[in-house]
Amino acid sequence: MLGSRSASFQMLHHLSHRLPLMIAPKWLRNRIQPIGIDDVVYYLVRSASLPPEVDRAFDIGGPDVLTYSQMIQRYTRIARMRPRVIVPVPVFTPTLASYWVGLVTPIDAGLARPLVGSLVHEVVCGEHDIAEYIPDPPDGLVSFDDAAAEALAELED
Repeated sequence: MLGSRSASFQMLHHLSHRLPLMIAPKWLRNRIQPIGIDDVVYYLVRSASLPPEVDRAFDIGGPDVLTYSQMIQRYTRIARMRPRVIVPVPVFTPTLASYWVGLVTPIDAGLARPLVGSLVHEVVCGEHDIAEYIPDPPDGLVSFDDAAAEALAELED
């Protein structure tokens, strides 16, 4: 989820700003479908009016499918920073990576662990069934670039 106060955005922000060279787990190449906070709120508010017989989970994601490495590079471009050098290595476990995130960012290792652990798996919507009940936002889902730019602007204010 991309919002200025979301832990996932904070992790992306701090890693990008603090590490011009990253020795990173190879699973940073796994695909992710990040969603902007405004779109999450849009779906949550409207899901409160769903009929009681609609008792299930829905996949929600933004319009972009990216790797975490691509997210870092796009974020650095938005933040007007130099591209980051990311060197993938096979020996990083999620636990080791979460301790590293806890060390180089203000994100607590206990919070970093599930965030980093989720990167081991591809996190891409398997369906968009929610559209049967809740239409997409009138202006469409917010792109990664727009959500990241908005979150960065909020941080800078």
